[in-house]
Amino acid sequence: MKHHPFWSFTARRDRLYPFSKKGITISKRQDLPEIYAVNGAVYAVKRDVLFEQNSLYGKDTRAVVMPYEESLDIDNYFDLFIAEMMLKHWKRWLHRAHAQIR
Repeated sequence: MKHHPFWSFTARRDRLYPFSKKGITISKRQDLPEIYAVNGAVYAVKRDVLFEQNSLYGKDTRAVVMPYEESLDIDNYFDLFIAEMMLKHWKRWLHRAHAQIR
């Protein structure tokens, strides 16, 4: 996840307030807890959870963790542009990234 919610704010009029009720208590990114965001790529839901609880998330919710660069939400034209550029240049970028690791 690109932006950690522990460092997020809500706004009321011209004032910012920490999103977390505890406020901002962690100053180094490395000390933040690891978090994950739902990206909509994979859902497996039992029928009773979906219809009886009216939810995609039951008591036994599991994760399929995907790398950030393979999980792009397309919500606007800029996101679509980024996705198109990734598709166009992905193999070249991936080849260079692996070459630098070696």
